[in-house]
Amino acid sequence: VEIYAIKWDRGDTYNLGSGTLYRSSLVQYPDLLARFDDLRPISIEVEFSTQFRYMGQGSLSAYEGSGYIGPHFYQPDGTTWGQKVTDNFLIGKSGKWTEDLSPSSPRDWQSFVTIQPSAANYNHDPDIATRNTVMNADEILFKSLRINTIDLPDSSARAIYDEYLRRDGKDKPGPDDEDAGSDEQTRDIDADRSESNMDDGLSDFWSGGDGYDDDTARSASSDADFWSGEGTIDEEIEVERGIAEGTGHQYLGAKTVSSPYITIHYFDHGKEDGDRVRLFKNSETVKNNIRLTNQSQSSRINLDPGINRISFESLSEGTLETNTATFSVETATGERVFNREWNISDGFKATLLIVRN
Repeated sequence: VEIYAIKWDRGDTYNLGSGTLYRSSLVQYPDLLARFDDLRPISIEVEFSTQFRYMGQGSLSAYEGSGYIGPHFYQPDGTTWGQKVTDNFLIGKSGKWTEDLSPSSPRDWQSFVTIQPSAANYNHDPDIATRNTVMNADEILFKSLRINTIDLPDSSARAIYDEYLRRDGKDKPGPDDEDAGSDEQTRDIDADRSESNMDDGLSDFWSGGDGYDDDTARSASSDADFWSGEGTIDEEIEVERGIAEGTGHQYLGAKTVSSPYITIHYFDHGKEDGDRVRLFKNSETVKNNIRLTNQSQSSRINLDPGINRISFESLSEGTLETNTATFSVETATGERVFNREWNISDGFKATLLIVRN
């Protein structure tokens, strides 16, 4: 199994490129401040090195088994190096250590760790050799941790930014209202207001629609013919992501799989207080009135080709504010592609997008 703990810290500004969102400017709007404080990375991918040390008896060879160990990747000096890349983190709020409470086993040993290619021409089953290398190590060192990618919630931050500008009647937000016009504290902006101008039609997104009025927005975009299916998957994901975040719902990310179905595991990681949710796939109810407990529950969902919108709608926050839970998503082969936490209020949804090839 793999268990990780992670803590991250948020600054008081969010640079959107065309403008900067200041936390201090949101104090006068508690709802926007709460949304800002709940911003967190969608995913963080890290890479680190692992050194395995074997201190047993007998000589070792990189290409032949030694003694009871059998096939392995140890060098003659009893060491070998591996690499690990993972985004298998449960990302909580800023400043809080969050631990993965529902670890699952990798589908094979090579998914657990990749041995460096110095022994790539090893003539035994590499998965067995990797297992023997890990299981017989007397010492494992972890070194050279680095961040590969961070997927930031830009659409959510943009929605907060646009709503702040709309309420305050400003073109230039600053860290303090009285200093908002200072050139040193503000930037000229060319904000895209499209997310906040879709009005009530946005609710169609959450019931399985596209969020547009058939007689207006669809005809206006007919030149690109995006909605006829000529848009790319990435473009469609960005549209759905923008609509989701622009309405105050929680966007949980997108993954591409080749699996015919997924299994979602979910549980209340805090105190059991009566949280209840409804699970959707697109506009269809998969499971209704789920009462969340500390015991993990599971739901299997068959996937359609293309984008599948998987949503949890809060029916009740219970006795403690907000509906919170931890969930993970596994493919038919047992590969875990999501490990996240949702945090939503009644009537709102937390949505992830699964793209089936």
